[in-house]
Amino acid sequence: MNKSTGIFVVALTWIFALGMAGVTAQQMGVTSGWKTFGSSGTGADQLSGPVATATDSHGRIYVVDQGNSRIVRFDNMSGANWVVFGSYGSGIDQFSSPTGIAIDSHDRIYVVDAGNNRVVRIDDITGKGWMTFGRKGRGVDELYSPGGIALNSQGRIYLTDANNSRVVRIDDMSGKGWTSFGSFGQGTDQFYGPAGIALDSQGRIYVTDQNNNRIVRIDNMKGTTWVSFGSQGLEDNQFYGPLGIAVDGNGRVYVADPENNRIERFDDMTGTNWATVGTYGTGTGQLYLPSGVSLDASGKVYVADTRNARVVQLTWP
Repeated sequence: MNKSTGIFVVALTWIFALGMAGVTAQQMGVTSGWKTFGSSGTGADQLSGPVATATDSHGRIYVVDQGNSRIVRFDNMSGANWVVFGSYGSGIDQFSSPTGIAIDSHDRIYVVDAGNNRVVRIDDITGKGWMTFGRKGRGVDELYSPGGIALNSQGRIYLTDANNSRVVRIDDMSGKGWTSFGSFGQGTDQFYGPAGIALDSQGRIYVTDQNNNRIVRIDNMKGTTWVSFGSQGLEDNQFYGPLGIAVDGNGRVYVADPENNRIERFDDMTGTNWATVGTYGTGTGQLYLPSGVSLDASGKVYVADTRNARVVQLTWP
């Protein structure tokens, strides 16, 4: 297989073309507080292929509305104070297949603009302070279909660089401190379509290695203490094209498993206390190709329920 074939495709058509695998996956019980917001479309309160979520210090919810080439913000799950930013293109205030989002301690917004092979930072949802980093390529300061983003407490930026089969870290939006880790493959220190990325309280790095159907954890950008978990399938301790990932304050790991139409949570990289939420469908407790998962400060879980064109909020005890 060609190296680039099947690697985290960023176009909305990839999201919509995913198969129906996982429709028989067992649901371990719907958690409390299940709420949904959004419907399919291009207008207010509407989304087209949402793929990632984040929250800021005020608890406001941000969504990467990939099919509409924009970022959406609203105050709560009623959609109060709906605001959008962005349009399709490669210029200022424009995105092409955005895939990831993160909010820093100053509530500045970072967006992975995958189709433009760059990261964008704006001061707020008006687009003030627009700044970009990256261009297409395989070298230093270059990205090729970046997918996920995470920030540490010092403001360093971590990215999955999917078609380069690596993780990248930079100190700031100037690209200072460029460091990369990983190569193409299925073994140790290798990735095949790295997609989501998250950090735990110890600064360890978690990556969804999408086409290897596993989760990887490393201690640092040298790849120290490489650990992988998972295999392809529909059962416990298995994934089918994992994408988004988040880690809570207790070190528990949450994974968006789109082709299994579920979110998993487990305590550690052995899969202890494996549990899932979601079966295929459009109703309560059901998901259709979920791509993103995030947590707010209170521990609420937010899911980008991609094919259902909505955001789901739930409380997972």
